[in-house]
Amino acid sequence: MLLWSIIILFPIIFFLAHKIKKLPKWSIITIFSLLVLLRFYLSTTVNGYQIDFGWATNWCMNMVTLPLRKVYFQGFFVNYQPFGMIIYGLTGLLGKLFHTLPSLPNGITAFWPWGLAPNGELPNYQNTYTLMPVFSRLWVLTFKFIPICADIALAYIAYWLGKKYSSERIGLITAALMLICPAMAIDTVYWGQLDSVLTLLIVLSIIFLVRVAEKNQTKDWIIASGILTLAICTKPQAIFFVPLFVAVMIKKLNIKNLGLTILATLFFPFSFLIFAKKWDRINFLLSIATILIVATLVTLPFQGPIIGNITWLVDQITSTAGTYKQFTLNAYNIFLLLTSNLSLIKSNDMPLDSSGNIVSSWKFYMALIPVLVTFGTVWLYHIFTKQPKPKKNQKEQAPAPLPAQTILFLLGGILMLAIFVFMPQMHERYSYPALIMFYLAYASMPKNTSKISEGNQPKFFTFHSSPFTLLAPLIPVISVSFFANCMSAFSPFVLGGGDIWNKLYSQAANTGPFFSIVYILSLAYAIYIIPKLLKTGRITNGKQA
Repeated sequence: MLLWSIIILFPIIFFLAHKIKKLPKWSIITIFSLLVLLRFYLSTTVNGYQIDFGWATNWCMNMVTLPLRKVYFQGFFVNYQPFGMIIYGLTGLLGKLFHTLPSLPNGITAFWPWGLAPNGELPNYQNTYTLMPVFSRLWVLTFKFIPICADIALAYIAYWLGKKYSSERIGLITAALMLICPAMAIDTVYWGQLDSVLTLLIVLSIIFLVRVAEKNQTKDWIIASGILTLAICTKPQAIFFVPLFVAVMIKKLNIKNLGLTILATLFFPFSFLIFAKKWDRINFLLSIATILIVATLVTLPFQGPIIGNITWLVDQITSTAGTYKQFTLNAYNIFLLLTSNLSLIKSNDMPLDSSGNIVSSWKFYMALIPVLVTFGTVWLYHIFTKQPKPKKNQKEQAPAPLPAQTILFLLGGILMLAIFVFMPQMHERYSYPALIMFYLAYASMPKNTSKISEGNQPKFFTFHSSPFTLLAPLIPVISVSFFANCMSAFSPFVLGGGDIWNKLYSQAANTGPFFSIVYILSLAYAIYIIPKLLKTGRITNGKQA
């Protein structure tokens, strides 16, 4: 079976790649150039997920043809946040510059995706909509250009992190594996989604957050908070990474007791403003000011006949979150098992009250999960960064914690995976940032935690011997789970993809229960390896502890 061949092949390639000890520089440049060109070529072979592609094409056209103040207020469906629309505006400008942007017939306001038009008919929109055509390959390439560039940037960051903290070899291997990863390919190269752009912004904010944790410079506080605000203004699920920022700030209170740390988290930000050092309080307030300024500047071009920018942005985010009121939107998580297979929940539609809102008990649950994830993140960060006391009669220096970049990327992957598994209203693509976080945690593992970075890999199945091989199984497993999850939702609405997509869809359609369990087990494994990472990952005088 084609689907299972891909699912089995990528983990094999992932592990075999680490057997490569050295490559000539010319071959490295050639391989990466071919992989980049291949991504752009493959992007033109299929339009993408037809419904999303249709709406997003309309948004690209609206952003370059309408006054920006009318984009959200003309009665047309828009469920992306302002910075996401700005990215679509840049795509529209590229299309206009290279003459690839589609045009509408006179009197027609938008394309109507085939997937929403039963039997090729336009329900009640015959006078203003036209059915979406099969667009030119040049427009398809233009549409996917920015997400693919973000993918390439993420791969380069993996290389940069590997070269800086581990070894150039690990960086190159991780970057190459990201460029051939089936999960990243289907989301960006074929689907053309903005998840890679969103994840790039989150990653950049974490890179500066690492500097906050290590160097505590004012500019790093401002840049980290500003970039994360841009990410939230792209897609609201970026807000799930705020616990990383809370964890770093709580750590700056220098609380030794774990219980007091949790208590400080409960009363955050008041605990921080009261007990933090003067300069940390100033930096925190500057960060809040940065968030407000960035949010205002991003929303300012779109502000229409609704009150202030920040209020309008909050309304836009909450309305987007309330657009879909299902337990799972194709996401392979615990709710797919509960609704489709175990039948513990009778319907995928969430229970609503008389006003059409989600009932309060499920609202409480949806608020509780992020709160628990926040406390869990603070707790894990406290454990990871705690300086162990030397044992009695121990002459050597006590082992130091894992470095901040590894800890924050690892915790970012765990928290996003937990949100994906346990939160309702999840789309299939929401685990994409978690996958990238694990890639980057893997690449940024410091060289002196394991001899594996020098080319002395342990044999397969002896993967409990180093931090590198502890993390390694997570990446291919989540990659293939994401790929199968997207295939199950993707292929029926592909235009120009050929029979291969129908075959992949038919094989992926019934994989939900299996890969939902795989996702849950992946989260359990990520938590299980934490004490082992603490034991094998700590360093003492430049050597593994």
